[in-house]
Amino acid sequence: CFGAINNFVSGLTGRSIAVSPDNEIYLPSGREVFKVDESRLVCVTKRINRGEALSAVEYKAQGDLSYRHRIKSRSVEALGIDRSVKLNLSAVPEWQRDFTLRRMLRKSVEEYKTATFEFNSAATPELYSKVKGGGLDGYYVSAVTFSVADSTVRTSVKCNKNIDIKEINYVAE
Repeated sequence: CFGAINNFVSGLTGRSIAVSPDNEIYLPSGREVFKVDESRLVCVTKRINRGEALSAVEYKAQGDLSYRHRIKSRSVEALGIDRSVKLNLSAVPEWQRDFTLRRMLRKSVEEYKTATFEFNSAATPELYSKVKGGGLDGYYVSAVTFSVADSTVRTSVKCNKNIDIKEINYVAE
């Protein structure tokens, strides 16, 4: 049920839904700003994951016998990544096919550049809020976790780089 609602909302808005601690579904606005308080910062871990990013998706559309349609990401291509997959989308309606292809490219670069902040106290940023400071402008908050040990609260804030995929859709001759 969550997946169906999330796919529907993501198709309309381009953003994913979230669930509150009270089990209420909501759409994070992404308008808030999370300012990194460097005085409470314990550790910053930055990571680049080149293994998931897709530069192109080759697919069959209705009535095709070969994978002659392509959608590619100019941003991923510019990073020097050449990784593609093939999909048979011949039975999928056009609106759903376009949504599926763009979402696939977007999800593949979601984890390309990530950073995790560890704070020695509670921090409560909103999901999808923009990060300011800590050298991570252009990132957004994707997850927040809390841990308690020996009466000490630690907060881990995972941030992902916002990457425009700059997609191009074309038919190979």
